Amino acid sequence: MSVGTRPRPTTRMIASTADDRVRAHQRAVTRRSRRMAVQHVLWLGPALFAIAAVVLYPIVEMVRTSFSDVSLSGVIRGFNGVDNYADLFRRPEFTAILGQTALWVSTVVIGTIALAWPLALLLNAHFPGRRAVRYAVLIPWATALSVSALIFQWMFNYTYGVVNTTLIQLGLIASPIDWFGDSTSAWTMLIILGIFVSVPFSTYIILGALQSIPDELYEAARLDGAGPIRSWMSITLPMARTSTFLAVVLNLIGVFNSFALIWVLTGGGPGRSTQTTFTFIYTLAFGSQAMGESAALSVVNILLLGGVIAIVLVSNRKALEDLR
Repeated sequence: MSVGTRPRPTTRMIASTADDRVRAHQRAVTRRSRRMAVQHVLWLGPALFAIAAVVLYPIVEMVRTSFSDVSLSGVIRGFNGVDNYADLFRRPEFTAILGQTALWVSTVVIGTIALAWPLALLLNAHFPGRRAVRYAVLIPWATALSVSALIFQWMFNYTYGVVNTTLIQLGLIASPIDWFGDSTSAWTMLIILGIFVSVPFSTYIILGALQSIPDELYEAARLDGAGPIRSWMSITLPMARTSTFLAVVLNLIGVFNSFALIWVLTGGGPGRSTQTTFTFIYTLAFGSQAMGESAALSVVNILLLGGVIAIVLVSNRKALEDLR
């Protein structure tokens, strides 16, 4: 080899150079991934901290309290196993309150979906003043639940309620009706109000699905001789199944966790005939000073709601797949 001539690269040298380039590329990718991870943490950190502080920490404390001996002042005095759960299940009113909760949730959810569907079909049609009607439908949903319950309570008040006054003036009744005096009428008022405030949200969920259905499908169905009922069964209902399923799940969560509506309107009375497990948590904690049992019932509530939602999800797998 003459002086000044560059050596010809060997196969080993070429392989070594290729390996170095691969390792350099991998290091660059690793550094870039680390920088992106740090950026993600910085962006998501505040939200994750808020979730941990507002959701996860209270859940952990709730579970811990449910297995603890708690004084009347709320001080945890030590671990007591499942005594709080045993005391809760031994309460004579517990079974009745579970049944009342099932009645409340099932009736309001079924009634809400049953009324939301025709209302959504109406709002999806073309008629004069449709926009104003759509805005008006939102009012019960936009109003605070406690305010709606208070207005409802005033309307049906035994002494000065507008309903009793109007019925007496029309000669339909001879004396005022105590709408909240017995459990049957009190539950009727609660269920009516629960459906009234839940329908707007469900209506708009279903309405969004109806507006996404192409008109060409209905035109093709008409050409095939399908009537309104057949078109609804074959096109509208299947296309809006996922939205209806979503409305059911969200209503289950919202109605099950209703507190202000029940507490303001009836206070759980007369007696405890309109108590649900959610309002009973408050009664145990601040009425009976049973903090441990209240925490135990909170855990039971989470398990009950999770179980009901799991059953709904499993029974509607197709709608769940569409949501994904």
